[in-house]
Amino acid sequence: MTQKIAAYFNCNFVFETGREIIANSNFFNFDDLYIVAKEHNKRIEKAIMGDSPITVIDTDIHITQSYARFIFQREIEINKIIDYTNKPSLYFYLNNDVEYVQDGTRLSEIDRNLLDISHRKVLFENNIEIIEINGNWNERFEKIVKEIKLYCYFNF
Repeated sequence: MTQKIAAYFNCNFVFETGREIIANSNFFNFDDLYIVAKEHNKRIEKAIMGDSPITVIDTDIHITQSYARFIFQREIEINKIIDYTNKPSLYFYLNNDVEYVQDGTRLSEIDRNLLDISHRKVLFENNIEIIEINGNWNERFEKIVKEIKLYCYFNF
């Protein structure tokens, strides 16, 4: 979805770093989350220096924080620079209403649904206003495009 939206708007994007660093959501350690946070931040900083005023980011530090709480019952200590680069103008939250697919590397469906609650709690605690996106992948894409166009119309 990230790449499709970026292609539509001809803008910069950052893929989900966690899936590259943590191959299996069931087997990783707490320190891996710091590696994810730092690498993701580095990629965001690079992307926002690109040619476009829009940068599409697949996920952010708040989701990494949620994983830390959910899996390890611990908090990730983040510095203010990482926190600042993870403050988007629009925050799309893709609901877990699409069909669950287990590819052997993901949490169970029950844990996925519990993690969703954790994500929402972390976002709320950090005063992140989310735009909830649901439906099939085409409907999600159309909704996101509409929201970005509205934002750009009123802010650029």
